[in-house]
Amino acid sequence: MTADVSSSGNPLPPRTRLLLNLSNQSHLLDQFFTTLTNPTSANASSLPGLYALLQETTDDLLALRKDVVAHQEVWARIERKKKEVVDLEKRSRGLMRALKVESDELGVMVKQGREIMDSVDKVQKSTSLKFLHGSTEW
Repeated sequence: MTADVSSSGNPLPPRTRLLLNLSNQSHLLDQFFTTLTNPTSANASSLPGLYALLQETTDDLLALRKDVVAHQEVWARIERKKKEVVDLEKRSRGLMRALKVESDELGVMVKQGREIMDSVDKVQKSTSLKFLHGSTEW
């Protein structure tokens, strides 16, 4: 069971997205500070573009954070469900063991009941035979 919790629509896993984003930000920051330390008119014109790209990567990080939080919530629900399944499995195994014990006890009781019925039948047959033969002894 997988759930797509990505709000950004990016198919990459969060770890990969984070590494790519941080790598891009590092590169952009290097360019940005290099441009700031060597102020020329050509470099100065690239500052707004670098700043906009840095802002984009920051926004991507915020989206990634939201995705990770949503992923963690889904993961926590999955973990709770897994625990419920384990608990239910333990409970059902316990019930099956109890049912087996009760079934065995019932089997013993049925066997004892049959033995008693057989004994009663034997007594009835012997009594009826004695009665038919005119025996007065019981």
